[in-house]
Amino acid sequence: MARQKKTLLKQPLQVSTIKLTPAEKDILQRLSQDASDNLGWTVTPSTIIRALIQHAGQQPQTWRASAIYPPIEQEIAAGRVWGYKRPEKNN
Repeated sequence: MARQKKTLLKQPLQVSTIKLTPAEKDILQRLSQDASDNLGWTVTPSTIIRALIQHAGQQPQTWRASAIYPPIEQEIAAGRVWGYKRPEKNN
């Protein structure tokens, strides 16, 4: 009996641009190389970013508030964020 191939449901990838400092780019390259060495597959920086986003999205709000928001606040304090602070809602 012939074995059926599994068909993976793939979502199309969209190109997004991110801006990184040289140090952040080095970290991303190192993470990519470490993952490639450990997994035996070529792991691209894009794969690392997607995995981190998916992982963060699966965590509870309390985890995101304690693990993700402080570094975001550091980025804002360093002036590396575009945008503005939303006005407080009057309840």
